[in-house]
Amino acid sequence: MKILHHERKRLESHFSIERLFAEIRRHMPAYCEVVSCPAPEASLGILPRWRNVRHAARQEADVHHIVGDSHYLAFGLPPEKMVLTIHDCGTLNRLTGWKRALLKYFWFTGPMRRAAVVTTISEASKDELRKWVGSLADKVVVVPDCLFEEFAYDPKPFNEARPVVLQVGTKWNKNVERVMEAVRGTGCRLEIVGNLSDKQKASHGDFSHGWKKIDADRIRSAAPTGLRGECSCPGTPGARNASSDKQATEQGGHSRAKRDRQLEELSEAIKLKKMEEDIFGAGDTGAKSLLPGNVENPEARVLGRLTDGELVAAYQRSDMVVFASLYEGFGLPILEAQAMGRPVITSNFGAMREAAGDGALLVDPHSVDEIRAAIMRIMNEPGLREELVCKGRENAEKFRADPIALKYAQIYRALATD
Repeated sequence: MKILHHERKRLESHFSIERLFAEIRRHMPAYCEVVSCPAPEASLGILPRWRNVRHAARQEADVHHIVGDSHYLAFGLPPEKMVLTIHDCGTLNRLTGWKRALLKYFWFTGPMRRAAVVTTISEASKDELRKWVGSLADKVVVVPDCLFEEFAYDPKPFNEARPVVLQVGTKWNKNVERVMEAVRGTGCRLEIVGNLSDKQKASHGDFSHGWKKIDADRIRSAAPTGLRGECSCPGTPGARNASSDKQATEQGGHSRAKRDRQLEELSEAIKLKKMEEDIFGAGDTGAKSLLPGNVENPEARVLGRLTDGELVAAYQRSDMVVFASLYEGFGLPILEAQAMGRPVITSNFGAMREAAGDGALLVDPHSVDEIRAAIMRIMNEPGLREELVCKGRENAEKFRADPIALKYAQIYRALATD
């Protein structure tokens, strides 16, 4: 039985859905031959989308599955052999007028009418679909997202002195501004996966000592010998003494003012390196504070976009995970944190509450005070931490890839044999 997964053109900025279904394909039963079929063009404009529809129409398979965010491909595929997965209705909520009307037809009502089976990733998403498409939602089957194998239980002692709080994501719905405000003054260090917008940085410019841009090239050239694999601090291996510094400066003809600037910048780099080692441990190659484009201060660290391995390492370093989103179709970071044995704080409604089960502290994401109070409870109540970790691990196991892949396989088999 051949199944095609119709996906978006691979773009660096859009890959979460494709990554998810790649994991599902790896866990498919042997009777399913599932192949990825990316669209040839990015979904930008009428003509590229039309060419994508024509490309999809030329493909042959027993079952065609549009795995998400390119729903319009349904207009080129045989309805009786088609599965459509809708992840959320977030864009419908944000658009208005004729743009919303067009999106609703070409991404939702039109494709849903044509598809033999429509799936979505949570009961919350199904309920939201019903608000937009009415009785068409009756045909929707809930098949949740799955956990990746690399997210496995990895306990660590809780850092009582300086807990690390992990925030995953910086888009509008991730509520990062309120989380930053909630962490302020708790004694925790905040790590943020993703890049802050200028607006986010400006709105919290007074956070601790302020956001500080780190220019790697400037730091590496801060001293005559630089900061490449050696320390220029007196009294450390590889360091030069004061007289040799002076001699090198005089021989090079540097002015005293320039030398002072260099030493000041070197001192700044050493302080940043020391702070990095305090958080991550000496020699941690995963640390990124000295890379261009990263932002750091003593209480907050912006990690930027991470590879899969770096994301796992970020969870490993954390003492708790805050995922108090304003809107989600599912909320996979909740399960990732639970699987790795970290206490979770998440929103008290929608897909987040559904995904978390009994293994998280639930808060109103609009309330900074509630988020902060939950952080303080996890810091101060060891029994609560243990309970959340235990219930979280139990909950996360329900979302492993094997049972999720089997649910899709059963759908495919039913369509292929009809």
